[in-house]
Parts: sequence; structure tokens; C-alpha cells
Amino acid sequence: MVSRATNIQHHPVESATDPRANRPRSKKKLQALLVTADDALWPQVGAVVSSDVVLKHIDSIEQLVASIEPGHAGVVIWDARGETDYAAQLGRIQQHSARIAVVALDVPATQSQWTRLAQQNQIVSLVPIPFTAQTFNEAMNRAHDEVHTRVALLGTHDAQPAAHGPPPSKGSRMPLMIGAGVLVLAVATAIGVYEFTRSSPTAEHAALVPVLKGEPVAAAPAAHRNGGEDSVDALLEKAAQAMLDRRYIDPADNSALSYYHSVLTFDANNAEAKQGLDRLAELLLSKAQTALDQQHFDSAIQALEIARSINRNDSRLQSLDARLAKMRSELGSSLIQAAIDAGNFDRAATLIDEATHAKALTPGQLAQLREDLRRRHDESDVDRLIKTAQARVQQDHLIDPANDSAAHYFTLARKAGSASPALSEAIRDFGQHLMLAARSAIDQHRLGDADRLLSEAQSCDVPPAAIAELQRAVAAQRSELAGEKREQQRLLDLVKSRLAQGSVLEPEQDSAEFYLNSLKTADPQNAALPELSRSVQAQIVARAGSLFDQGHVAEAKSTLQSALKLGGSAEANALAEKISQAAPPASRATAALILLKPIAPKYPPDAASSGTQGWVDLAFTVEPNGHTSDIRVENAAPRYVFDRAAMDALYSARYQPIPKDQPQEPRDAKLRLTFKLNK
Repeated sequence: MVSRATNIQHHPVESATDPRANRPRSKKKLQALLVTADDALWPQVGAVVSSDVVLKHIDSIEQLVASIEPGHAGVVIWDARGETDYAAQLGRIQQHSARIAVVALDVPATQSQWTRLAQQNQIVSLVPIPFTAQTFNEAMNRAHDEVHTRVALLGTHDAQPAAHGPPPSKGSRMPLMIGAGVLVLAVATAIGVYEFTRSSPTAEHAALVPVLKGEPVAAAPAAHRNGGEDSVDALLEKAAQAMLDRRYIDPADNSALSYYHSVLTFDANNAEAKQGLDRLAELLLSKAQTALDQQHFDSAIQALEIARSINRNDSRLQSLDARLAKMRSELGSSLIQAAIDAGNFDRAATLIDEATHAKALTPGQLAQLREDLRRRHDESDVDRLIKTAQARVQQDHLIDPANDSAAHYFTLARKAGSASPALSEAIRDFGQHLMLAARSAIDQHRLGDADRLLSEAQSCDVPPAAIAELQRAVAAQRSELAGEKREQQRLLDLVKSRLAQGSVLEPEQDSAEFYLNSLKTADPQNAALPELSRSVQAQIVARAGSLFDQGHVAEAKSTLQSALKLGGSAEANALAEKISQAAPPASRATAALILLKPIAPKYPPDAASSGTQGWVDLAFTVEPNGHTSDIRVENAAPRYVFDRAAMDALYSARYQPIPKDQPQEPRDAKLRLTFKLNK
């Protein structure tokens, strides 16, 4: 290929109206290298690239590697159309510098192949050709942030030989990628918040679940006590901000590592937290590699052990451990102490045994390390139990489920023998939540739950007087419910008695229908209601049928309306059809309705005692004989307070019958009854 002069394009500052100027936050100018042999692609990229990028054009990967120094930091935009071995070329780029983030350009048909490479962290993203300005600059934003993250973690230059010097040793080569593609930073123009993309979780994260697997993990921050901040979403936002601020592992209670662990305490399968930890492990392993190359052993050991606590099965650990093993005599107790600090207690015990057999440390040093390991192991167990219990409190899993509740984890913490102030304070807080939950259970008539909650509260430093007060409330509630049960049984017996007597509709307030409606109001969930309703309805339908057979069509229709209020049935529907065919609908009579005596509803005692006033709008039918039927509440204020009193009063109302010489047709009417207290 004929080499040509490198194209360089500097973009002017964009106006406020340029959509490309809407970046999540200000960034320093960054060099982007467009690798393409297509002269037509250069102006297309130049037309859409953002103003904070200095764009250079290079013909090929070979020219790229030859023209930049090892350890170079920047973005490579690679036109990969026609390439047959993507992985090999990407490997060349990453071997040359781990500070390069790659954005690939290719035809859409290759999407599946690039997806796999992105999952393997070899590219930041793929931009299909042809592309839009938005798609291209979103990918550049992600690559830009990826480069800044790598530079912050790895420093500004690799400890590598010159490009034409001898090849680096196997142990000193940087990993191919340190997490590009796992973290996608989405532009949020209003708040500048970045979210992590979601990918399928890996099995290694099962080791991060505290208590359930019993595996050591790095300490998570103490649970907060204001429920809004304790939500998983809030913790994920804090973790994302910590990543942006490069608070990866420090400070211990305000780092991305601690927040992601807290999320998994709430939700052991949270994909975003697992991806965040994957990201951290990638960064820490790369940091360990670089620190070893630069002989910064303390920093390398710390990063390595924390990465191990996240994913102990990472294939790169073995080679890094092998490098450290060769210099174990120089490291002394540092390697063991780092394993203890990271919570890798099994590994720390193994290292102590190896040091004992090799006589690499003095007996005094070994004794001190064993004591530190035992103490930290015990503290870690109790700490995990406390934090898991506090998470369950925030989730309102106080006593259920039995093996994953706050009560369960506090019991385990007590058995661990801890008398720490942190445990005592957490148990006191748990006791307060138990008392609040018990009060709520009493209000909702869940008295069995209230008993269990109060029983648990007795072991949580709750004052006995407070528990006794709620226990009295439970007893009073039980007594009240027992009285309600007796009343419900009385109504049930009365329905059955009136059915046996054939008194289904009369007397109006001493009939089977009346007591059935009363039972529905008192106990809507009563198991006997469906069968009783069918029995009452059957008798009413039988009476309506008898009236119809005797030629009393209007009365049969009115009686049938009472049956239909109890629900549909084949018999009721069939009779309604017969009545409809026998007496075709006619226009309702419009003659004036004359009330024979004033309607005087009874004021409900509860409303009277509370000073409540209101009204009820009723729709009803006046039969030719002056009786009312088919009474319905159309509106009321307040609802359900005066409805029954208004309906009962209207049932008792009597209008002047229609004279015999006029059409005997029912008439529709509406009425508002007002309930006011005399002051």
C-alpha cells in the first residue's frame, strides 16, 4: 500500500445550537485515530466527530502500531470492513497499549461477531456503517470515558520497551483489555448520570452472596436507616458515581466496591451490581499487572487480592500468583496480610501454612498473623450477618421467610458470640421495626402475625411495658372480633330460619333477604354466602313465577327484580324473558306521583355522634299500587354512610295508586334525601 501523509482535522468550537455540543460533562481534548484505507470514510467521520476530539487518519493497523508509542492513551476508530481476523488485530493494538479504547466500524451483517468481541472486552462498541451523528458520538463518549478511566488507573505510561526493542516477557504483558464494553456510559443531559449496561451474570458471583454461601467478601458499608437511601436504585446510583469519581475501593464505606456489595446484600441476583464488580475486577487485575511491572508490590498485592475476592476463578490470577511466588521472601508477610484485608480468609490460611513449612517467617510473625486471621474472620462473619439482617429489615422481611429474614440473621449473629456495639444497636433498631409492624398487623386484624412479631421483639431490647401494651391491644382486638363472629353467626342463623319459614321478602326488616344483605355487609367473605344467596334467590324466583302464572305480570316483574339483585341465574333469566314477552315494554306513565306521607329516614347513630351530614340520590320505580321497587343509589355524599338508611326509608314510602281507569304501568322516579342535624 502506498503511504500517504497523515490527515489531521481540528474542529472549531461548536455553537450552542449544535446537537453534538450536548456532552455529559466537559473533557480535555483527546486524540482519536481513524484507521481506514477508505478515503471516502474520512470526511464522513470528520463531519460528525465531536469538538473535543483531535482526529487523525492512519491507513492500517501496521501503521498505527509503528506511529504511536507503547502505552499511548487514546481512541482508535477502526474501519474493520473486509477484515477476516478481528481478534488478532485487536490483540496487536492492546498488546501495544492497554490505554487504547477501540470503536469498530463495520457493516450491520457482522453484528453477531462483534457482540461476542464486546462481551470479551476487546472493543468498546460497534458502530454499523452507515452511521448517524448520534450513534457515532455516543460510541465516542463511551470510548472517551474508557480511556480516562484507564489512564487514572494505570498511570500515564506503560513500563514497556520501545517499539523496536526486544519483545516483552510473557509475565510483563498487559491483558488484552481491562473491561472495555462492560461499562456503557449513557449521556444524561440533565443530570449527567451514567448507567451500566446489563449482560448475563456469571456463576462466580454466587460467592459474593453473604451468609448464603459462607464465602469471604470485602466489607460492605453499614446499612443506612432512611429507607429511601437504602433502595437498590439509590445504592446503584452511588456506585455509578463512585466509579465516575474513581473511588473504586477507597474509602471503605464510600467506594464502588462497597456499594455494589451492599446491592447484592439486598438482591443477590442484581445483574447491574454483578457487572459493576466484573468491571472492578478487570480494572484491579490490570492495576496489579502494571504495579508488578513497576515493582510497586504493596499496590499490586492489594489490587490482586481484592480482585480475587470478586472473582476467584479468573484465569489471570494464576500467572500473577506465580510471579509473586518467586519473590515471596522479599514480600514477607505482606501477601498474607493483603489476603486477610481483602477477606480471602481461606487463601490467607493456606499462605500461613506454606510460610510455616518454608520457615519464611518467624514464629512470632506467624502467631500474630494467625490471631489476626481468626479475629478478622470472626468479625467478618458477624459483620456480614448484621448487614444482611439490616437489608432484610429495609425490605420488610422481619420474620419471614424463616431462613432469609432479619430475625434469622440476627439469631445467627447472636450465636456467633458477638457482643459488639454494632450488633446491639442493630438489634435495638430491629426491635423498633418489629413494634411498628406489630401495630400495623393489629390494625389489619392479623393477630397471629402480631403475636409472632411481639414474641420476637421480646429478645430485642424492647421495653416490656411497650410490648405489654400491644399485647393488650391484641387481646382487645380478639375480643372484638369474637363479638363480630357471634353477630355474623346470628345473622346466618336468621337467614336460614326465615328461609325455612318462607319469609324471603316480608317483613321488610325481618326477612331472609334483609338478613342476607346484613350478613354481606358484616362479613363479605363469609363462606356460606354463595349457597345462601342461591337459596334465597330460588325462593324469590319461585314466588315471581307463581305471580306470573296467576296473571299478575307487574308484581311478578317487581318481585323478580329482588331476585336479580342477588346475581344472575338460569331460572331468573328465563322468567325475565317470559315476562318480557308477555308484557312488551311500554312507555312509563308520566302522571304526577303523589306521596301519601312524608319520607322520614332514620339518622344513622354513628353519623349522628360524629356530626356527619350528607345526602343520597335514589332512582326507583313506583308500582301501580303505590309501592316502591328497584331502588338504587345513584350518588351520595359521603358514600356508604347514609345509603342504607335512605333505601330503607324509601322502601317504606307509599305513593297514591294509579286509578283503575288508567293504564296500570309502573313509573320511574328519582329523589334526593338530605340528612342534616338539628343545631
